Amino acid sequence: MIEGLLLILPMRMTKLTQICIVVAAISLAACNKTEEQPEPTCFDGFMNNGELGIDCGGPCAPCPTFSTPVFFAAFNGDFINFPTFTAQYGDTIFLNASADSVQVNLLFENLTTPNEQNLLYPIVPNLAPYVTYNGVNYDQANPAYSVVVITQNANNKISGLFQLALPHGFNNMDTLRVINGTFENIPY
Repeated sequence: MIEGLLLILPMRMTKLTQICIVVAAISLAACNKTEEQPEPTCFDGFMNNGELGIDCGGPCAPCPTFSTPVFFAAFNGDFINFPTFTAQYGDTIFLNASADSVQVNLLFENLTTPNEQNLLYPIVPNLAPYVTYNGVNYDQANPAYSVVVITQNANNKISGLFQLALPHGFNNMDTLRVINGTFENIPY
């Protein structure tokens, strides 16, 4: 490649000057190359890459909004819509939802200062989930995977998103994964 470039440069230049010009041109081209941004991952079940919710908002499709109270999530792939839910809001936030053989209790610190996107992010180590799923109690969250995000707290209603990894059993071999958790307009 360099030899081909050297042929198009004027012949009066020395070979060293020609090589210096080629190296300078290649270096300049490399400097002008823009760093590629990672592709949005709007389908992986995680809130990442600037998403405002799990696989929604930011680079993904807008997050759904609900005018009536809802609480739902997918538990190891099974989607569950909770008909019964309560919330207590204060120094700590307590959310409870139940449906047939599943009960979810979330207790976490109430952060009063929102971040730059006007979201309140509870600190994951203070997250104290307790989930009963098909008769098995899961009460420890893996902080590397678990998160609860409060997206709105207005008119005595709380909204947010959550995902949980709840290890259980001998050597924590049984892990309940909760993704696409959404609670909207839960009154307190």
